[in-house]
Amino acid sequence: MLLRNTRQGISLIETLVAMFVLTIGLTSLAALIPAGRSEVIKANTEDRKAVQGISGIQELKTRGMMQATRWSYGTGPLINNGTLAVQPPYCIDPLGVAAGLPNVFPYAPNKSPTMARLSILSADNKTPWGRELAEAVFMSHDNLNIIPDENDDQGFSLHTKEAYQVMEPLTGTPLKRSFGFTDKNGVQAGIMSWMYTVTHSRDNQDLYNVALVVFSPRVIVNDGFSERSLTITKPGISGGDVVLTGTTPDQVGKIKSGTYLLVSGISSGNVNGAAISQSVFAWYLIRNIADADPSSSTRAATLQGRDWPLDVTPSAAHYCDGVIGVYEKTVRWEGMSLFPQ
Repeated sequence: MLLRNTRQGISLIETLVAMFVLTIGLTSLAALIPAGRSEVIKANTEDRKAVQGISGIQELKTRGMMQATRWSYGTGPLINNGTLAVQPPYCIDPLGVAAGLPNVFPYAPNKSPTMARLSILSADNKTPWGRELAEAVFMSHDNLNIIPDENDDQGFSLHTKEAYQVMEPLTGTPLKRSFGFTDKNGVQAGIMSWMYTVTHSRDNQDLYNVALVVFSPRVIVNDGFSERSLTITKPGISGGDVVLTGTTPDQVGKIKSGTYLLVSGISSGNVNGAAISQSVFAWYLIRNIADADPSSSTRAATLQGRDWPLDVTPSAAHYCDGVIGVYEKTVRWEGMSLFPQ
């Protein structure tokens, strides 16, 4: 008589093996969640900075902030009786001026050329914007600060206060502002902000390059570090390798790929027998940068951007913490306004 195996189920060993395989699959899937969340955050940042870059220059024109008669230098107007208080290039930075940063951008000493740091005149056309107005115009308010109280289990913590606070100049204490973080939970996080630079075009003295510079986040404090100047050698500007050197390893160690450098130099020439010089500035994306060495104040990097003039030797590379995007436009200087009235 032929006997058959009529087992009606599976063994314990088979069950354990199946559970082991399933666990490996679920673990692998769970590992993708943080990576996916990171990519979503990056995509959101890229989208928001692109929107700001595209609309920012137009907003400057619409608000009349590209008119030199609206600009302030120090505590008064840039133009007095038809005379400029300081010559271009300019950095229009109402947030920095309101926070007490020096009238020079970047504020690192012994590095030239530099820009004059300007603000926008208030309605009386006599004084620069205050902090509240600068925050209202030059800071993003479409990102909510979602941080619940300690006893609130209904909210969702997305950002930490410490990561996105603007700091008081000199003291380094948190800056209380009308938009964004205060002592308590604010409404807007104020993570993204911007300024813009205005520099000569070498091809035409009537043309200027306007660059809207987007930060996320920006720590505004006069510590000699948030805006720092480095020495740049072996220039491969516009898509090549350079070597950046700071005074300390920390100055170059915190530079990140995907951020931006402002390279500067001085162009010398001769017009009708008279020697002239002109400052040259250009923003470059840091495409790649070598791993940081805690014992070295030098790092190699690859830059991407416009062609650097072959007859100008770069004298410095200025790095500002938090710059994630630069959007440029060439405009014409019409009298004392960069745009026609």
